[in-house]
Amino acid sequence: MIRFSDAALLALTKLRTRKVRTIVTVITASLLFGTLVLATLLVGGVVDSAKRFTKDSLSERYITNVQDFSGYTLYDGTSPELQARANEMYIKLVADKKREAARLGAEYDSNSEQKPTTKGPDNISYLDLTSPAAVLAIREHIAALPPTIEKLKTAAAAYHPKSFYEMKANAMPGEMTLMVDGVEKYKGVAKENYFYSPAPDVDRGWSYLDASITNQFLLDSAHLDAQKNIQDLPIIAPYSKVEAALGLKKLPKSATSQERLERSSYIRKHAASATFTACYRNAASQLQIGEALRVAKEIEQNKTNKEYQKPSLIYGVPAATSCGPAIVSRDVRTADEKKQAEKQLQFDRLFDSRVDPVQQKVTFRVVGLGPDGFSGESFSSMSALVSAVAGSSLQGMWVVPQNMYDALPNKQSYAIFDPANAQFDPQAFPAQNVQLVEFTNVADAKAFSATGCTGMDCGNGKPFISYFGSNSILLAEIISTATKTIGIAVLIVGVIAALILMGMIGRVIGDSRRETAVFRAIGAQRNDIRMIYTIYTIALSLLIALVAVIIGVVVALWIDHKWATEATAQAQVTFVGVDGSEKFRLAGIWWSALWVVVAAVIVAGLVSMLLPLSRNLARSPIKDMRDDT
Repeated sequence: MIRFSDAALLALTKLRTRKVRTIVTVITASLLFGTLVLATLLVGGVVDSAKRFTKDSLSERYITNVQDFSGYTLYDGTSPELQARANEMYIKLVADKKREAARLGAEYDSNSEQKPTTKGPDNISYLDLTSPAAVLAIREHIAALPPTIEKLKTAAAAYHPKSFYEMKANAMPGEMTLMVDGVEKYKGVAKENYFYSPAPDVDRGWSYLDASITNQFLLDSAHLDAQKNIQDLPIIAPYSKVEAALGLKKLPKSATSQERLERSSYIRKHAASATFTACYRNAASQLQIGEALRVAKEIEQNKTNKEYQKPSLIYGVPAATSCGPAIVSRDVRTADEKKQAEKQLQFDRLFDSRVDPVQQKVTFRVVGLGPDGFSGESFSSMSALVSAVAGSSLQGMWVVPQNMYDALPNKQSYAIFDPANAQFDPQAFPAQNVQLVEFTNVADAKAFSATGCTGMDCGNGKPFISYFGSNSILLAEIISTATKTIGIAVLIVGVIAALILMGMIGRVIGDSRRETAVFRAIGAQRNDIRMIYTIYTIALSLLIALVAVIIGVVVALWIDHKWATEATAQAQVTFVGVDGSEKFRLAGIWWSALWVVVAAVIVAGLVSMLLPLSRNLARSPIKDMRDDT
């Protein structure tokens, strides 16, 4: 019987023979397994970095975003019951208006009152949203519906929800214009398309959100304490918008990662001094400004026309920096005309709260930073990777922290924007509040998410459910998917490597037939021969694994060196609360997956040895010695 030490010495001796063949085999197999090693290092690095950057943030929580699209069809315009109620309101409204018109001495023609229903091209009766009675009926219907949050609580009850939140859309029954450089553009400018804009302006609206969500995006407390005007509306704004508000030009695409890091650091330190000013006007205010501009243009066009008579009441536009009401620049109406106009205004106010012009200059102070929304150019860049695995659900959004809003000493001055004051507006698409549900574990979050629709099938009445700031769920899925993918890749590469190694080990065993025969002739057992080649195969496999690890590490470190700084810059922008010295690494050790790859190399080697060795041991040693002479 051959001792283990002797078997090991013989096996290692074989490893040193036929060096060229050994080197070629080792390099070929190592390149295959090196790819797997590289994959484990990159996944390990990205996941570890994402966890470090998201520590103590939303990404360690299991939150889902629920949007119930049934909210876009809160009423059925063909409902006989709703139409009947609208007709009742129409009759009452006409009667009330006749009575009040007679009392005030105002003019009212009941024939001008828009009826609540109309016939469509298909000859089906629909509610007419231009009818005040139809609007009143719809408001009554919506008010009677159960709160969306209660519906959500019932749907989520089986999945052990931890908390519920609501991202409330601001109520803005009018239009807001961003005052660039403090100036209101009366004639307006073409706004960028909301759906394709990486960071829409605040004039498109904002949301109010609970402090437990928004705290993750707030600036350093020292910067917030330094803010002087605490009466401005606090807002978390997209990074690029704050950058522009600070008077900084966007860095060119050619900017280095270090320059991006320095820019990010500067913005984080100075964001608290950035403000945005916008001018809000309701429909009546817009109408007056529009009329002022129209009449001014008309007067200019007729300045040489002696027959032209100016209107008795002319409005002028206010100072472009004031966001003020239209100015009466000419009023030559008679006393009776003014009296009749006042009576008409009193009458209109009784039945429509929006007849008086309302305008308000609003200044937003930056209290937090959010990442920009996705742009087409980012999907192929490193920023897309960082945003995907360590991103934020506030991508491109403007958010007011609810606790800061409630603490405003002048909160009442923003009442017109308060979601609590929102009403159905027939001229606007219904605003949708986003419901958030937090779970205690990833399994419940995933199970609840599976009850929603995925996008294409959202017309079936199911809510659209996605993850909100919960990259812990995404990271778990990445690890799960990567584990399955690497497992399949290990199997495929293992089979290919086993075939390659089988050729080499088979050649080595074939070249050693006489040697094996001699060992057996002097008393060596088959198990002794198996031990020699098993040790040889394991040594060869470990050498392949070592070279594969070296290849994977070298390539991973090169990738990390080339792109880690860019990834860090993007991560620093995404996570305003993280330590500025934190680095995003693209290479890291995923030990469990790495050991699987190493084990796969050894298993592939042992499998490749079985057939050639069994064939060799089955041969007659006497015949092998005779044939070799």
